[in-house]
Order: sequence, then C-alpha cells, then structure tokens
Amino acid sequence: MHRPPLFERLLLGLSTALFFLSIATGCQLFTSEAPDIRKHPVHLVIDAGSSGTRFCPFAIQAGTCQLIDPKQDCFSVEGSGGLADLSEAEVFRLMESGFQRLDGLEIQEAVLLGTGGFRKLPSSRQRTQLQIVESALQSQFALARAEIISGEEEARLAYLSVTAARGAKDHTILETGGATVQLAGLGRKPASVPAGLNAMRSLTGPPEACRPETAPYQRRFDDCVLALNDVLLEQDWYEDFFQKVDNSLPVFVLGSSWKSIFAIAGKSSMNLTELKDQAKRICNSSIANVEAEGVPARYAPDSCYLHSYQFLFLWSLHIGEFQQGDGSWPPGAAISDHFRSCSAN
Repeated sequence: MHRPPLFERLLLGLSTALFFLSIATGCQLFTSEAPDIRKHPVHLVIDAGSSGTRFCPFAIQAGTCQLIDPKQDCFSVEGSGGLADLSEAEVFRLMESGFQRLDGLEIQEAVLLGTGGFRKLPSSRQRTQLQIVESALQSQFALARAEIISGEEEARLAYLSVTAARGAKDHTILETGGATVQLAGLGRKPASVPAGLNAMRSLTGPPEACRPETAPYQRRFDDCVLALNDVLLEQDWYEDFFQKVDNSLPVFVLGSSWKSIFAIAGKSSMNLTELKDQAKRICNSSIANVEAEGVPARYAPDSCYLHSYQFLFLWSLHIGEFQQGDGSWPPGAAISDHFRSCSAN
C-alpha cells in the first residue's frame, strides 16, 4: 500500500527521536554480533569521570596486547556523582555494583583511571580518595591499581583508541568532554585545555547569543561564535593549543556531544561548511523546530551553543573535514602501558 508523504515523515521523525533517546540513555537500539568476551582474557578499564563511572572490560588476544573488538561497549554504574566525590561507603557500594556485572569474565588485570573529577581535588584529598578507590578495586582483583591521569594522557589514550580501531596511526583526534578538550595526532604532542563544553560555559557566562533561553534570530550563530572566540583569545594556552592541524590526515572527533551533530546531519563525516550551515539553521530555529530535528527536549535549548562551540574549535584548528570517531580513551588504555602485560610494547 502506498504511504502518504506525511506518514513517511512521521515515521522518520519517530526513528530519529528513538535514536537520540538511545544516545541520551546510553543504550543501543540495535547491537551487532560481537565476540564472546567470556572466551578471552580481559583487561578491565574503569573510567572514573567527573560525573559518572564506566566499567570497560576489553577482550584481549591471549599473549598479546591487541584488542579483540576495539568498539566493545562499556557500561555505566549509577551513583550520586563521580568516585572522586563519594564517601567511602558509597565508593564500595558503587564498585560492588559494577563487579557483579563482571561475573564469568577472566579478568587478568584491572586499572582504574581518574580524570577531571580527581584532578580538581586538593592534593591531600586526591591521595585519600585514590586510596579508598584502590582498596575497593583490590578487594576484588589481585592485580589492580588506581591512578589519576592528566588531560594530555587522556589525549594520548584517545589517539591509541582510534589507532586500534583503524589499524593505522596516520590521523588526528579531537575529543570534547565536559571539563576539557583533548587533541593528539601523528607527530603531534598530546594536548589538553580546560575548555570543555561545561567549562567553556562557565568561562563565558555564557554570552547572550549562546544562552538556551535566547530567541532565534538571523545573526545568532555569528554572535555566539564571536563571543566565544573572544574568551578563547584571552586564555594563556591559546597559541600553544590552536596550532594548525595537518588536513592531509583524517581527523576524528570524539565525545558524546558529537553524536547529536552527526545524527542531525544524517551522516558520519562532514566538512566545516556543512557544519556552519547546519549550525546557522539550528540557531535560527525555535526550540520546537530543533526538537523536530530529533533532539530530545532537554537538550534542544543548548543546540545552538553546542554547534557554535564545536564549529569554533574546528575553525580555530583549521580543520576542514572531519569524521565521527567511536568511543573515547578506554580502548587505548586497555592496550597501553597502564597494564603491566603491555608495558614492554
């Protein structure tokens, strides 16, 4: 039976909304067949982030430091915040909840890596909290340790993650987080700056054009970008970080915020002009029209800021074309020298 165009549009809108819902909840609507992780030795990476905790059990080829499946999923464990901010009882309770989901796995070694949430603590509190977390980890695994990594190390590990997925080193990664932004690439020193999506919002106020409650108008995108750029130019790390990226190498962008941008575009690679055109359309649209693009209601008001922010970073780095990267830094950590069996590689 022939379906009228309106019906087709409704189906398209529903499928798009479901896709965004899967992003927001961390769930997958469809899963591809993956190797049975229970049949392989496992390196467990625990991502102790500022707002949550992810358990990432990666199957490793026996006797090597090679991933069976670089795109293997992590799972999040609910808590009232990141491990850096929890009481000892809450840390043990959250960790035990994660351990229960690892039953049946041959975990060779476990490493917990603390990021922005731990780095912001005073040094004395860092040591105390890290000892609590490590005690919880070592209560379950004989070979286990916890450490705090720098933003630069996050950049290096994210680069290794893409290398493992591609089987090649000739690329650049730009990873956008809530607190920091990471940049790394072939022949480029890994870098990190405290200007993630949330941190940048704090630095800027944010500007009126970027605020979620601002009504759409013709120059909203331009005004938001210019205001954000003025703030970037004031940072003492600006010149060191914003060095031109080699566009002869593929550029992969990482971070959950990028999923929204690529989902609206309906493809996994874009150029700067396409991003600019999409950003202008979003900034000129009402909240209702942004939601009609498939963006959940809770995220729609910030879509103009998100697009403007990401455009500015790419433009400042002279990145012309870019592709959606998978995951983040944990796959790279699983095959890095953070694991004893990989330290000689």
